[in-house]
Amino acid sequence: MKVLIVSHSRDPYCPDLVAAALKARGAEPIRLNTDQYPTSVRLNLAPSSAAERSELLTGPAGERFSLDELGAIYFRRLALARNLPDEMPKPHKEAVYHECYAVLQGMLACSDAFQLDPFERVYQADNKPLQLKLARQLGMTVPETLTSNDPEAVRAFYHRFDGDIVAKPLRALTIRDDDVTRVMYTNRVREEHLRQLDSLANGPMTFQQYIPKALELRITVVGERLFCGAVDSQRGDKSRVDWRRDGAGLREEWRPYPVPEEMRRRILRLMDALQLNYGALDLIVTPAGEWVFLEINPAGEFVWMQTATGFPIADALAETLLGQAARRDARRVASPA
Repeated sequence: MKVLIVSHSRDPYCPDLVAAALKARGAEPIRLNTDQYPTSVRLNLAPSSAAERSELLTGPAGERFSLDELGAIYFRRLALARNLPDEMPKPHKEAVYHECYAVLQGMLACSDAFQLDPFERVYQADNKPLQLKLARQLGMTVPETLTSNDPEAVRAFYHRFDGDIVAKPLRALTIRDDDVTRVMYTNRVREEHLRQLDSLANGPMTFQQYIPKALELRITVVGERLFCGAVDSQRGDKSRVDWRRDGAGLREEWRPYPVPEEMRRRILRLMDALQLNYGALDLIVTPAGEWVFLEINPAGEFVWMQTATGFPIADALAETLLGQAARRDARRVASPA
């Protein structure tokens, strides 16, 4: 079986591990580095033609593959039009990017191959307010949350929890300025921050009830399989509010952690609701032993978790792609009669 891996050239670890697992099972992985489209990668998309076939030309030797021959697609990342000529005007680059986005979206939508996961499901599932709503409806505990650009509403939210709240972006936020990269982590909100809330007029922010932590969990779901790792983020001040601040220091500290059967059922029901085969969930275990759902990343990283715990996540992905393990395969569009 041919399996298309959709990512980019600066994503070396996850795709390589999955490709190796696919090869070990007799499959043929094909790498599509989307940052090389349209400059190096060639794509011929012919969805309405009976005479022409849709095909992809990729790889160092310009290997040619028919998209109709694909048995599965592993969708990880899009990073389109990254190698356009420097002299091309910025408005033209933006136009090319949007056209490439539409073409890749069309290619994925037209494929009859099993996809882990379909493009539109991944982007819909990345909606954090929707995740929290569904998780609450499925019986999970979630933190009280307010996303707002209204200073008065935020002040009221702050006082409602006696100042015990955090601020965070809805989406991972990285700002690059003069070759300096700044990542916005989750931060505690202090009294002095209330005087700065007028800046919300320039951009909304998400505020959340602060949840005390005994452990932080990362649960990677592949099909019907759950791989749960736990870390004690409270052992140091740097990682106390957001473990990612000391991600490198905690990398080797993650350990396997059992998932109660009721929580397992709720997580799988959430995956059913989002129609995902893959997701990386972040949860908190409180000092009282309560499990609190924070979010799910439908294209989250797994290599550091596999390395620390020995979980066979790449193998599980390969088996799901090849139909050797249980998977969700509901069709997005009904086949014509």
